Amino acid sequence: MKSERLVQAEEMLENMQSEEIEFGKWFVQQLKNLKHILLFFPSINSVITGDAPVHENDELVIANRHFCITL
Repeated sequence: MKSERLVQAEEMLENMQSEEIEFGKWFVQQLKNLKHILLFFPSINSVITGDAPVHENDELVIANRHFCITL
């Protein structure tokens, strides 16, 4: 199963300008090489993640597309 961040990065490739494509492909490969982790501790209602989530409208969602590529 792909991480949400990898799916997001792959989808962004389709809309990148030509000068961004090389970096975008590199970034996707970096995400494929990473071992993503997300731990949820229901007893303390906490999440520890190794990715780039944000808290929005009482939900944990993937980070803003316009800013993630520069992480």
